[in-house]
Amino acid sequence: MGILLAFISMVTIGAESVVAKVALTRINPFVSIFWRGVVICLVIGGGVLVTNSQPVLAVPLLQAFALGIFGYLPVLLFYISVRQGKLGVVGPIAGASALPAIIFSSLIFKENPAEATLFAALLIIAGGVLLSGDLAKWKNPLHIVTEKGVLSALGACVCWGLLGACMHVPAEKIGAIPTAAALELGVLVMSALYLGVTRSSLSIPGGTTVVSLVAMGVLSAISMVTLVAAYVLSPTSVVSPIYSSSIMVVVVGGAVFFGEKMRAQQYGGLCLILVGVILVTLLA
Repeated sequence: MGILLAFISMVTIGAESVVAKVALTRINPFVSIFWRGVVICLVIGGGVLVTNSQPVLAVPLLQAFALGIFGYLPVLLFYISVRQGKLGVVGPIAGASALPAIIFSSLIFKENPAEATLFAALLIIAGGVLLSGDLAKWKNPLHIVTEKGVLSALGACVCWGLLGACMHVPAEKIGAIPTAAALELGVLVMSALYLGVTRSSLSIPGGTTVVSLVAMGVLSAISMVTLVAAYVLSPTSVVSPIYSSSIMVVVVGGAVFFGEKMRAQQYGGLCLILVGVILVTLLA
């Protein structure tokens, strides 16, 4: 069940990243994070009211809320990277969070992933590198770093890895839906604080932008709940690589909806990711 939930989370967060490109062409990422968070909290909060009939423990709830406070950072960094750079470049970089997640889970929680699982995770990350664009650029790391949006995407990658490694801690005690609700509430609070300090306007264009923000919120809510549940049911070394394969959805979406051309090595990257995902699934 954990693997199935990880796949659902992967598809929905990839779709959310594609929809985000529409909204971020019209409003700044700070405002989009806030309204996205409002929708997420409404959706997941409704889920808590419907499904949770038992009192929720305060300590793990506060732990999840604290993770959400921290979780504001990678969301912000990713949205900035999407606005600044090409979706097919920054998406794979930010989506390579499986490696830092496995490293953090090994260092903090002493998880010992199988060598074959690590190999599968590296295949997925290598596929992400191929998907990210022209291979010639990777021969010069300085050139990659200076690409628009890349530094923000790298920051999001590391922060998401740490977040993924720690997410199971409160969820094992209070369940996936309350954990996801508290976590996303933390993100929303940080977003509101920032907008309040900077006295930013919350106004947004109507029409397509509103629809995009609602869609982003709903997709993110589904992805967060299923991801938290997956981390409870399966090891980080299994869930994170599957979740990171959302870059397939991101890149294909960028090609289909925004005309971002795919090169030969990007198709090879898709194949590598598919092989890696199949290996992770079989090994689990």
